[in-house]
Amino acid sequence: MFGILNLPEESAKNIITEIINKYEMNVTYIQDLLIEFNSSIPLNPDYFKTKRLKEKRKMNQGNQNSSQMNLIIIKKAIPFIFDFKILRSLLIVSKKFQKEITNKVMEQILIKIPIQMPLEIKIKLWKFILHSNSSNQDINNSFDFSKVDKKSEEDISGMINKDVLRSYTHIKKINPTILENVLKAYALSNPEIGYCQGMNYIVGFLSLIFPEEEEVLKSFAILMNDYQLKQMYNHSMSFVKFCFFILDKLISFYFQDFKVELKYYNIGSSQFLSPWFLTLFCTILQHSNDTNIPKFLQSIWDIFLIQKWKGLFKIALYLISLITDEKHHFNKDLLSLMCDILKDEKFTFPEYSENLKVKVQLWKITNSMLEQMFTKFKELNPQDNVSLIQGSLNNLTEEKI
Repeated sequence: MFGILNLPEESAKNIITEIINKYEMNVTYIQDLLIEFNSSIPLNPDYFKTKRLKEKRKMNQGNQNSSQMNLIIIKKAIPFIFDFKILRSLLIVSKKFQKEITNKVMEQILIKIPIQMPLEIKIKLWKFILHSNSSNQDINNSFDFSKVDKKSEEDISGMINKDVLRSYTHIKKINPTILENVLKAYALSNPEIGYCQGMNYIVGFLSLIFPEEEEVLKSFAILMNDYQLKQMYNHSMSFVKFCFFILDKLISFYFQDFKVELKYYNIGSSQFLSPWFLTLFCTILQHSNDTNIPKFLQSIWDIFLIQKWKGLFKIALYLISLITDEKHHFNKDLLSLMCDILKDEKFTFPEYSENLKVKVQLWKITNSMLEQMFTKFKELNPQDNVSLIQGSLNNLTEEKI
């Protein structure tokens, strides 16, 4: 196992020790692991598909088979692997393994390894991630227009047409017809959500990376349903208020002095967070003079597609860290600076893209933190639809190994 992963000896031993302690494994299995670790027999990629994976090894519980244990080992090993070829090979193992480890492998490739990746390769990885996180519902059969009355259709179409005319007009690669069709298709088939400003920037961005209209619509539907983006546009606004609450708490935790300053000027996260999250930061592209996708925006999507909402909060913390470091260099009041920061041309500079990926690994947003915040939010906002938030909370938390 460790031979094929090319792990440093110390890292491999740490993984073995952690697993032994966590799962209280018996002596026989410990010996098997150490023998395998010290083996000088070279292993090839076909190792993952051999019968050896299916051989049962007893743990003290007697319930785990070797496939399950090897899966745990692989998950623990991934953060120590920096060879792109090895990581890529992990994505072509059995489908059972692939579903379990895709996000961790992609996180290592897109966030933790400092490699310059061509955009066309990155787009293929984004598509792979989106589809692997999909609930596999038949998207094409989920658009039902029968509930839409004529007046609602006219109202929605009017709003969409206005926003399309002012979205990404400087980028010729974005087809306004595709943008309009996708927004109408989703809004008219989901009347409980409809159309909201901000969607136009996300769909425009998707149409820039996926040339086919059907793929744009499918990707947007995955973001709305499986990434719970639709909760941001829900008319109850409960989830949006919960996001404000989370960021306020995170600012208090990580930027205590800045929190005092925000309080002095009576600035809450609701005054600047909405444009960031409702557009998934795609307004960076709207304000960019470059017709290509800025590296900084690419990094944001690398993080969001892997870490989902936790990633978005970490990106927000990064922007706040920039504001706290550089606010004295701007001739703007604090609120204007926070609202306009995505318009700054600095986000076209490569160093900000790499710095973002380094920083998001430093800020910890744990499941227990989010659950405690949810409990406190319920106490303070008994009138809100907490059941809606509870359903979205699973998307804020990450899988525990």
